[in-house]
Amino acid sequence: MLSIITVTKNNLIGLKNTIKSINFLKKTNLHYEIIIIDGQSKDGTVKYLKKNKNKFLSEEDKNIFDAFNKGLKLAKFKYVWMLNAGDTVHPDCENAI
Repeated sequence: MLSIITVTKNNLIGLKNTIKSINFLKKTNLHYEIIIIDGQSKDGTVKYLKKNKNKFLSEEDKNIFDAFNKGLKLAKFKYVWMLNAGDTVHPDCENAI
């Protein structure tokens, strides 16, 4: 059981790359959730998130730590990965799960 929290602001391309890099989890039996905390992006991120099935929150943040703390409050699982938009999961991680 894993909560993946990703924070972003005006980095739609990076966000898409991050989500793409964790798609391997769909092939596992692991229960997981993806939570996106967006700092009110103006680059189409919110439109993309509305079409996506992941949890998301789009509002102004005080700083990156504030954004991650918002994600932690929404997380429902014990284990958490924190990724910035643009971060990717190393392909070898798939073998570790």
